[in-house]
Amino acid sequence: MPTTDSRLGPGTLTFNAGAKDFSAQVSMCKLVPSTNSEDGTPVLTDVTPQPTITITWTLDFDVISDWGNDSGFVLWALDNANTTATFKFTPSTAIGNEFDGSVTVLPVEIGGDVYKQSIVSASWPLDNGTAPTWTD
Repeated sequence: MPTTDSRLGPGTLTFNAGAKDFSAQVSMCKLVPSTNSEDGTPVLTDVTPQPTITITWTLDFDVISDWGNDSGFVLWALDNANTTATFKFTPSTAIGNEFDGSVTVLPVEIGGDVYKQSIVSASWPLDNGTAPTWTD
């Protein structure tokens, strides 16, 4: 089977059904699974139970900082901190797969190095740790 080389971009990252589109500022974007495994509790009838595995997801992305823009990403994240927003992430419009879900918006850093373009990083948890859904 031949190798598929899926590369990011050009693509999109939008929030709240496209109402907020920060795609032109996104320099990195990925959906990240995290696993936690806990040993099962042995009981008299089963001394070697299977471990309990929990999978949670985050939407991680880097954005060019725009704290000087009243309708920009940084102030939107600050104003909407600890609220839920829907998202749609299209890694490559040429390939067409889309990933969506809901995230908890968290504030991001404000500021950076003097006279240099600032990039801020966000890692927002998907609601209830659910996996994103995808469409082709």
